[in-house]
Amino acid sequence: MSVEWVKKRWRCAEPLCPRATFTEHTEQVPPRSRLTRRLREAITDALSGEVRAVARVADQFAVSWPTVQKMIRDATARLEEARADRPRLVRHLGIDEHRFRSVVVQERRWRVATH
Repeated sequence: MSVEWVKKRWRCAEPLCPRATFTEHTEQVPPRSRLTRRLREAITDALSGEVRAVARVADQFAVSWPTVQKMIRDATARLEEARADRPRLVRHLGIDEHRFRSVVVQERRWRVATH
């Protein structure tokens, strides 16, 4: 299902008006937006609910890849802002057991072990 809405552009007749033109908008379609909030939420839920390629989500909702990618960046930025005041829990990150070479620490320096 798709909805098309042609937003009308209005011009202010008052010469002192700081906004010379403006467009129609609603709560679901804010100014300068081409997608409804409900569609944005559905796309974000599709991306965060499971591991899917951005192109697949874009195809599912009939939007472009850059549109979905921008939503990911925006959601990530909001999460980072929300977590900014939290203390960081990870102080040191080690090397896990899945590696191709052995690494040895000698005198506080990393080196590849020779066999």
